[in-house]
Amino acid sequence: MAKALKEIWNVDGLEIPVYIYKERRYNNRISITQNGVNLRIPKMGAKIMDQSYRTWAMEWLKKQVVERPDIIQRFRVTDYVSGHTVHTPFKDYVLDLKMSTRSTSAGKLIGNVMYLNLNDEMPEAISARTIRTLMSRLIGQDQLARVSKRIHDINDHYFKQPIKKVRIKNNSSNWGSCSSTGNINISTKTLLAPADVQDYIFVHELSHRIEMNHSPAYWAIVEGVMPSYKNHERWIKENGHKCEL
Repeated sequence: MAKALKEIWNVDGLEIPVYIYKERRYNNRISITQNGVNLRIPKMGAKIMDQSYRTWAMEWLKKQVVERPDIIQRFRVTDYVSGHTVHTPFKDYVLDLKMSTRSTSAGKLIGNVMYLNLNDEMPEAISARTIRTLMSRLIGQDQLARVSKRIHDINDHYFKQPIKKVRIKNNSSNWGSCSSTGNINISTKTLLAPADVQDYIFVHELSHRIEMNHSPAYWAIVEGVMPSYKNHERWIKENGHKCEL
């Protein structure tokens, strides 16, 4: 596998890690991942051609910032300070941030206050990602029991399918997932959505216990449980980017 050249590109105020792979290929390919952007280009020595791919990739990313804010939002560097509040329909959380010389980062939740302790020499972009990860973990742990109960209640009422485990994960690439074995994963960003949208996401994943696809039969199941599901789909498309920590 080709070794990637990592660069940080500033795209309309976003600091995006770009991993450039030069491979034996005739075309270029670009994709957004959890950790950055993968740019795969033909392996060639012509610098002018190399620059043309960079220019193309930059224009593509600028377009994504406008058209897909829910995907690109994860790279926005937030200036987190003590007092920063995360609003959810069921509970608000307040950040208490401390920077110190400790080598590792740690966090704990007491009541609705998230106490985080980070290394004071950590670069800003890494610090922001670390804070988001720690907040996601604390909020997820705090709301797991509620989410699990709600999913089981909906399942018992409408689906009556076996469920193994319900987990909350720090995942920006989707709102949830359901495995063929009955494990249901919910993204932390789901917890920031309105309660009825959360219910839709739970119904969406539970429907996969019957149909592991997005076929017409699958959507018929979703609609049978939640006739207004398209309104929630629309809300996610228009407002989902606001649910990033």
